[in-house]
Amino acid sequence: MKISTIILLSVCMLRAFSGNAQAVHATSGAYYITGSSDSTLVSHVRIINTGSVTLMVQVSRDLVSLTTGHQEQFCWGITCYSPGTPTSTHAETILPGDTNSTFIGYLYPHGHNGTSIVNYLFFDVADPSDTVSVMFTYDFPTGIRELSGKATITNASPNPADGLTSLSYNLNSAKDARLVIYNVLGTAVKEIKLTDKSSTLIITTSDLKSGVYFYSLIADGKSVASKKLIVAHR
Repeated sequence: MKISTIILLSVCMLRAFSGNAQAVHATSGAYYITGSSDSTLVSHVRIINTGSVTLMVQVSRDLVSLTTGHQEQFCWGITCYSPGTPTSTHAETILPGDTNSTFIGYLYPHGHNGTSIVNYLFFDVADPSDTVSVMFTYDFPTGIRELSGKATITNASPNPADGLTSLSYNLNSAKDARLVIYNVLGTAVKEIKLTDKSSTLIITTSDLKSGVYFYSLIADGKSVASKKLIVAHR
């Protein structure tokens, strides 16, 4: 086997509601994640080429069990596929010894409690028998619904972005706020202090590498809204 998962890189929870992060338990390629049904669970995985030749790797997904009302989506490379897409339409090139950290899996509960299980299979296009799988169990138990924050933020546009993107925000009663952009490793790469109660921001993305990012509105010390941003330089 030339393909292997190196580790579960990180699992984060994007929510429009404040509160504690979910629990994560990992056991040999199977991961158990819990969170509020008011949040989107986002999981990241590193894939490493342990062989001596370049691989072209695609991803397929198997919905082992999906609770009614839940929705699954994944991204591979700079492409985020529509919910329900069974297999990526493109392959990522991974050189010998290199690691690819572009995979992101999403589970949208849409306010529904319950458990959904999704298995992702990474395979070499030239040798489909060379595979590695990662299974996520997403659990949204009853009783942890939380109150919404009052500050709001819109989707970035354009998204994917090349050199610039824009978004609007409204802080309402929040007094101290900032916009923070994170890469897939969870590292903050850009931070903007918000001084107006409501405004439209023009954000430069030319200094960011092509890839997937997340931007969060932090108000009064709490993350009240988070969304995805894709940077794709032409």
